[in-house]
Amino acid sequence: MDAGLHDGDSSPWRTFRRRTFRNWCAKDKIKASVESSSLAFSLDRDQPHPDPNPNTLFQSSGPNPPLQPSKDRRWSMSWVLTVPFVLLSSISVVTVGTLSLINGEQAVDDLADRLHLQLQERLRVGLENYFARPKQAAHLLNQALQSRLVDPSQLTQVGQFAWQLRQTFDLSYVNYGLATGEFAGAGTGRKGIALAERSAALGWRYEEYAADANGRRLQRVDTFAYDHRNEAWYQAAVKLNRPTWSEIYAWDGTPEFVSINYAMPIRDRQGQPIGAVGVDILLDHINAILKEQKIHPQLQMAVVERNGRLVGSTDNKPLFSEGTTASNGSNSLKRLTIATSGDALLQAALQQVNQRGGLPSVQQPTVLPLIFKGQPYILWASPWRDRDGLDWVVLATLPKTAFMERIDANRKGTVLLCALVVTLAIFIGLVTARKLSMPVQTLAIAARQLAAGNLDRRTEPFSIRELNDLSNAFNRMADELRTSLTALGQSNQSLESRVSDRTAALAQALSDLKSAQTQLIQTEKMSGLGQMVAGIAHEINNPVAFIHGNLGMLRQYTHDLVKWMVALGLSQADRNNPDHVGLDPREIDPEEVAFVLDDLPRLIESMEEGTRRIEEIVSGLRNFSRLDQVDRKAASVHDGLDSTLTILTHRLRRTGSRPPITVQKHYEPSLPMVWCYPGQLNQVFMNLLANAIDALDEAWVKGLFSSKGEATDPTITLTTRLLNHNLHNSEDPQVEIAIADNGVGIPDSIRGRLFDPFFTTKPVGKGTGLGLAIAYQIVTSRHQGQITCQSILGQGSQFMVTLPLGGPSSDPVAPKDNTAETG
Repeated sequence: MDAGLHDGDSSPWRTFRRRTFRNWCAKDKIKASVESSSLAFSLDRDQPHPDPNPNTLFQSSGPNPPLQPSKDRRWSMSWVLTVPFVLLSSISVVTVGTLSLINGEQAVDDLADRLHLQLQERLRVGLENYFARPKQAAHLLNQALQSRLVDPSQLTQVGQFAWQLRQTFDLSYVNYGLATGEFAGAGTGRKGIALAERSAALGWRYEEYAADANGRRLQRVDTFAYDHRNEAWYQAAVKLNRPTWSEIYAWDGTPEFVSINYAMPIRDRQGQPIGAVGVDILLDHINAILKEQKIHPQLQMAVVERNGRLVGSTDNKPLFSEGTTASNGSNSLKRLTIATSGDALLQAALQQVNQRGGLPSVQQPTVLPLIFKGQPYILWASPWRDRDGLDWVVLATLPKTAFMERIDANRKGTVLLCALVVTLAIFIGLVTARKLSMPVQTLAIAARQLAAGNLDRRTEPFSIRELNDLSNAFNRMADELRTSLTALGQSNQSLESRVSDRTAALAQALSDLKSAQTQLIQTEKMSGLGQMVAGIAHEINNPVAFIHGNLGMLRQYTHDLVKWMVALGLSQADRNNPDHVGLDPREIDPEEVAFVLDDLPRLIESMEEGTRRIEEIVSGLRNFSRLDQVDRKAASVHDGLDSTLTILTHRLRRTGSRPPITVQKHYEPSLPMVWCYPGQLNQVFMNLLANAIDALDEAWVKGLFSSKGEATDPTITLTTRLLNHNLHNSEDPQVEIAIADNGVGIPDSIRGRLFDPFFTTKPVGKGTGLGLAIAYQIVTSRHQGQITCQSILGQGSQFMVTLPLGGPSSDPVAPKDNTAETG
C-alpha cells in the first residue's frame, strides 16, 4: 500500500498531490542519473568520430563530449496521450448530447405531425357532420315535394313539414320559394320560432304565425314586406341550377345571428328551375367545434375563407362589426378579416402563410415555423372543402414550449453532464499520460544511448506490466545487438567476396546474352539472305539456261554459214576443215540458207534479252543491298520497293494451285527523296513484303479467297504519299509507305506484340520472330519514324511506315559532301 493512504490526512485530493509530488521527484532522479551517465557518450549522431580501424564496425566507447540539450518542437508523449483521449471523450459526449437534442427535436416534430393529422381529421369530421344537416334537410324537403308527399300548392302543409325539419336537424330556418312569388318557411323569426307564408291569397304579404308543438299554425304574430326572390341564396340556386352555398351573412342586420344558407333548385319535368329550397344554419356552432378540438390550453384555431375573412375561432371572435349609420337609421355591418380582427398572433400566422404563397396556395396540410414575440410556434395550415362550394382554410398555432419544457430541462442536464465528463476526461488523461510518459522517456533515453554506441546501457523494471515487458525486451535487444554486430562484422568480409564473385558471374552472363542476341539476329539475317539467294538463283537460272541452250543453235548456224561461204568461194578461213571440203555449191539449199539467215538475228536478240534480264537482276540486287551506300543518303522509296519486288519475284509467281500474286502500285509521282539508310530501309521492305506473301499463302491454304468471291485473287497493294505537300511551310514533312494484303489478317489478341523480339506465330523452323522487331528498330531508332499495323481478321492487314524527309542539315553524322542519288 502507498504510504499516502496511512497518514492522518484522509483527503483524496491531498493523497493525489503527494503521489504527484513523488512522481515528479522520481522523474528528476531519472533525468539526473541519465545526464550523469551520458557524460560518456554524445547524442549528436552527426558529429564525426575518428575511426582508427576502418575494418571494424564499432569500437568501445571512449570519452565523449557531454549531452547537448536542444529544442524539440515535436509533441511530447503527455500531449499525445492526453489530447486524443480528451478529444475522443469530448467528441463522444458532444455527439451523444447533440444526437439526443436532435432526436428530441425530431420527436417534437413527429408529435406535432401526429397532432396535426389527428386535429385535421377531427375537424374534418366535425365540420362535415355539422354542414351535412342542412344538406339532408334540403334533400328531404325536395324529395317530399317531388314525390308529392307534401303538396307544393299547399303552403300550410309545406310550412308544417319545414317546421318539423327545423326541429329535427336543429336548423336556423327552412325556406321554400317559387318563381311565382309563393313562399313558405319555418324557423327563428323576429319574435321567436314561427311559421311564415307569402302568397296571392295574403296579398303577397309576408306573414309569420306562432306554432304549436306539432307545427300547426296558431295566431299571426307579425306582418311585413318580404320577397324571397331578392335573396342571394334563391338567385344563386336558380341561376346555377344546382345545390350551392350562399355567402355568410348576419340575419336581419344583427351581428349576433350569423348564418349561411344551403340552397337547392326546384325543377320542373324539363329540368328547368321553378323555385328553390334554402336551409339556414347558424355559424356559432363552428366555434364550439373548434373548442372541442382544443387539445392544449394554448392551442389557438381559426377557420378563414381564402380571402382572409373569419368564419370561426376558438376565441369566439365576431364575424361582423358595426359600421357607420345608414340613411334609414340602421347600422351597416362590415365583415371582419384577419387583418381587422385585432388578433396579433393570427395576423402573424397569416403573414407567415403569405410568405409561402398566401391562403389560396394552401392545397395540402402544411406545417410552418412561426416566431411570435420571440417565441417559437408551430403553425398548421389545412384546407377544408365542400363539394358544393365551401373552400376554407383552418389555421392552428401552438407554442413549441408546450412540447419543449421537458426537452429544455434535458438539454440543460445534457450540457452540464457533457462539461463534467470532459473535465473528468482531461483529469484522467493527464494522470494517465504522466503515469506512462516517465517510463517511456526512460526507455527513449536508453535507446538514444544505445544508438550512440553505449551497448552497456540497461533499464530498470517498471510497475506497469506492459512497460516492464518492454524494458526486458529492450535489455534483451541490447544483448542480442552486441552479439549481432560482432557477427555482422565477421560476415561483412565474406559478403564482399561473394558480391565480387556474383558481379563477375553476372558480367559473364551479360556477355553471353549479348553474344546470343547477336547470333540470333545474324541467324535471322542469314535466313532472309538464304531465301533471297534461293530466289536470285532461281531467277538467274532461267535466262542462263536459255542462253546456254541457244549457244548450240548459234554454233550450228555459224558452222553452216562458214561451210556455205567456203563452198561458194567467199571465205578461205576453214578450207582446211575436212567437213568443208568437197561441198558442191549446187548442193546448198536456198531455203535452208534463207531460214538460217532469218532465224539467226532473232536467236541473237533472244540471247541479248537473257543477258539483259541477268543484268536487271544483278542491278536490282545491287540496288537492294546498296553496297555503295552504307551511309545515310537521299534515296528513292519507289526504287527500294521495286528492287525488293524484283528479289521476291520467284515468290510472287504461281506456286502449286495458288495463282500468281498481283501487285498493285499506287505511287505518288511527285514523291521526293528520303534522307535514309537505303540498305536498312530495303531490309524493312523485304521483311514486310515477305510477311505479306506468307499471309497470302496461308489464306490460300485455308480457302479464304473462295469465301471472298470468285474474282478475288491474292493481292499486295503498295501505296506512297506525302503527308504534307507544302514543303516550304512545313517544319517536318513526312512520307507514308503502306504495304497492304488481303490475307488471313492478325487477331487483336496478338497485334500489340507484333514488334516484340522473338515473338512469332509461324511454326518452329519457319521464323525466329526478329523480322518485325528489326524492322521496328530500323524505322523508329535509325530513322526517327513510325511503323503501325491495322488488320481485320480474315480480311487482311496493312503496315504503314512513316518517315521524315530529313536532309543533311537534320543529320548530325551525315558527311557534308554527300550528294543525293536515286539508287
